[in-house]
Amino acid sequence: MQNLHALCFKVGRWVSVILLALLPVAVIPVDWITVTQSKGLLIGISFVVLVIVWVLASVAEGFIRIPKHALPIAVALLPIAYATSAFVSGASWNSYVGNGASVDTVSSVAIFYGIFLIVASLYSTHSVVSLLRAFLVGGSILLFLQGARLFVSSGWFDFNGALTGVATSSAGSWHDLGITLALLMFLSMLIARTITKGRSMSVILYGLAFLAGVLLIVVNLSDVWFGVAGLFAAYAVYLAVSYWKQESWRALCLRTYVYLCIALVAIGFGYAGGSVQTWLPESARVVHVEVRPSWQGTFAVGEKALSGKGLWFGTGPNTFVREWSLYKPKEVNITNFWGTDFYAGIGTVPTSVVTVGLFGALAWIVIIFALCAIAYRGRSIREDPLLAILFIGTLFLTVFQILYTPGVALSLFTFLLYAILLAHHSRDSSPWHLSIDVVSIRGGITLAVLCVVSLSVLFLSIQSLRFLVSDILLSRGERALAKTGDTAVAASYVQWASVLFPNNDRAHRAAVELGFIELRALASRGAETEEKQQQLQNVLSQTIGRGLSAVSAENNNYQNWLLLARLYGELAGSKIEGAETQAREAYARARAVNPTSPLPIVGLAQLEIVLGNMDAARKLLFEALLLKPNLSVAYFLLSRIDAGEGNFDTARESALAVVELTPEDALSWYNLGAVLYGNKEWGGAIEALTRALALQTNYADALFVLGLSYFEAGEKEKAITAFTALSSLDPTQEVSSQALKNIRDGFDPLRKRTR
Repeated sequence: MQNLHALCFKVGRWVSVILLALLPVAVIPVDWITVTQSKGLLIGISFVVLVIVWVLASVAEGFIRIPKHALPIAVALLPIAYATSAFVSGASWNSYVGNGASVDTVSSVAIFYGIFLIVASLYSTHSVVSLLRAFLVGGSILLFLQGARLFVSSGWFDFNGALTGVATSSAGSWHDLGITLALLMFLSMLIARTITKGRSMSVILYGLAFLAGVLLIVVNLSDVWFGVAGLFAAYAVYLAVSYWKQESWRALCLRTYVYLCIALVAIGFGYAGGSVQTWLPESARVVHVEVRPSWQGTFAVGEKALSGKGLWFGTGPNTFVREWSLYKPKEVNITNFWGTDFYAGIGTVPTSVVTVGLFGALAWIVIIFALCAIAYRGRSIREDPLLAILFIGTLFLTVFQILYTPGVALSLFTFLLYAILLAHHSRDSSPWHLSIDVVSIRGGITLAVLCVVSLSVLFLSIQSLRFLVSDILLSRGERALAKTGDTAVAASYVQWASVLFPNNDRAHRAAVELGFIELRALASRGAETEEKQQQLQNVLSQTIGRGLSAVSAENNNYQNWLLLARLYGELAGSKIEGAETQAREAYARARAVNPTSPLPIVGLAQLEIVLGNMDAARKLLFEALLLKPNLSVAYFLLSRIDAGEGNFDTARESALAVVELTPEDALSWYNLGAVLYGNKEWGGAIEALTRALALQTNYADALFVLGLSYFEAGEKEKAITAFTALSSLDPTQEVSSQALKNIRDGFDPLRKRTR
C-alpha cells in the first residue's frame, strides 16, 4: 500500500506540473476546435486523473491529507453555493455542466475547487518551485508563439486555423493574454531576485520578464497596465513594511526604487499606451475590440433578477444570459450589440452575484479574507519573500475575477495559484488528517463521504466533457458544411453530437437548420410520387421533432423558440393545419423569455405578412421599433407592405430609413430603387439601383429593375445595356431576352407580361 501511495502522489504531482505548463499554450491545431475547447479538454482530463490518483493515494495512506488553514474551507463555499443555487432554482443541465468550457457552472467550480484542494494536498509537504517553473516554461512558450504570430508571416503559427485573427492567442482571449503576461512578468522578475541562485537562470528570468513587458506594450490594455503597477507597488510596500525598522530611509528607497519605477512606467503605459503603439511595426499594432456588459448594465440586470426570493441563491448558475434577455437596459438596443447574448456580466464575481445570489458574494468575500489571513498570520513573511510574491499574485488574479471575466484557463490558474500559496504556507505545519478505514465509525463515515463526493464530481466532470465533445462534433459538422456544402456529412456529425449529449439544444437547432435545407431541396424537386411525398413527410416530422427537442432541452433559450416558430411559420405559409397556432404560441414563448428583443416581434410580423394580415404586421413592426428605433429590418418590411398596397410615399420614407441605417447593404438600395420605380421616380430609382450594383455587381433583380427604369426614363440604349448584362448572368432566362427583344422592336419591355 505504501508503494501505491507513493506512486499515486508522484503521478499526481507530474499531472499538476504538466497542467500548469500546458495551460497557457494548449491548442489543438484544427480549425473546428476553439482555444477554449482545447483548454477545457485538458482541464477535464487532468481533473479526472488527479481525482483518481488522489483518492487511491489517500486510501492507501489511510487518511486524507488537507493543509490546516481556513482557505480550503473558504474556497469550498463556492461549489457549495453553486450547487445549492442550482438545486433551489430548479436549474437545467446548462447550470450544472454548461457547454464544458463555461466558468459559471456547478461542474466548473467543482473542478476548480477539486484541483485546488488536490494540488495543495500533494505539495503541502513538498516545494512548490517545480509548479512555478512549469508556469514559467509555459509562459516562455507562450511568448515565443505570440511573438512569432506577430512578427513572422507564416500561417504555421495560426495552428491550422485554430487561432483566427491577430487579436487571438494560445492563452485565450486578448485580455487573458495580457493578464497572463502581467503575472509572468511579475513572477519572473521577482523569482529571479529572490529564490534563484544561479546567475544564468537569473539572466533567463530577467529576459523573460523583459519580453513579457514588451509584449504587454503590444497588447496595450489599460486595466492590465494598472494591474502591473499594482503588483510591483504592492511588492515595494511589502519591502518597506518589512525593513522600515531595520534600515534607513535611504536604504529603503534603494531597496524599493526599481519596483516603484516599474509601477510608475506601467501607469504611464496605462494612460498613454495608444501613443506608444504608433511607434511599433505595422504587424504589432493590434486593434482589439472587447464587448461585455458595463458595471451599470450588470447592476441593472442584477437588481431586477435578485429582487424577491432570488436574493440569497440567485437565478441559478449559468443563467446570466437569460436574465440579460429579460432585464437588459433599453439603451443597449440602440447599439450595434443589441442582439448579442452575453453569458457573463462585467466580471466573474459580479456575474456569480447575479446567478448565485448573496451566497456567492459571501463566498468570494470569505475567500479574500482567508487569503489575507495567510499574509497576516503567516510565519515571518518578511523572511519568506516567496510567500509575499504568491500572495500578491493571488490578489492580482482575484481582483481581475471582479473586474473581468477570464476564460476557463485563467480562471483555473487563479485557483492553482491559491493552491500554490496554501501549499507553500503550510509546508512546515502538520496538515489535517482525516482517517479512512472500514473498522471505526469515524473512518467509515469519512470513507463514505470521500466516495460520494469523488463520484459526484467525477460524474459532473465527465458530463461536462461529454457536452464539450458534443459541441466539438457540432463545430466539425458546421465547418464541413461551410467548406463542402455536404449536408449528409454535416448531419452525421450533428447526429453524433446529439447522441453523445442529448440535452445539447445547440445540436438540435443545427439539426433543424439542416432540416430546412433538406426540405427546400425536396420541395424544389417536386413531390409527385407517393415515395417522394413520404420522404418529405419523414424529413418534416424529424425536423419538427428536433425543434421540440431543443425547447425541451432548454426552454428558457429564446433562440430555441424562435427557430421552432420559424419552422411552424413556414408550414403555416403552406397551409398546414395547426401550424399557424403552433407558430404563434412559439413566438409568444420567445417574447416571454426575451421581452427586450425585437426579434420575436419581427418574426411574428413576418408570419402575419405570409398570412396576408398586413395591418397586424404593420402594428407589430411599429411595436418592434419602440424597442429598437434603428431596426433596419422593420423599416424594410414596412416599405414592402406599403409598396404592395400602393402607398409609395410612405414606403419611400421607410426605404430611405433602411439605406441610412445600412448604407453598405445592396438589398437596401435595391429596395429603395424598387419603391422609387413604383412611384415613377425614374431618376432616383436609377441612382439607387446603380448603388446596389456597385455593392453587388451580379445582382440580377437590381439589373432588371434598372433596365425598366432606364426605359421609362427614355434612355433605351442604357436599358438595352442593363438587360444585356442581365442575360449574360443567366443566358437561359427568358424574361431578360424577351425584354431585350421588346425594346429593340420598339415595345415596352414587359409587353409580353401584360397580356
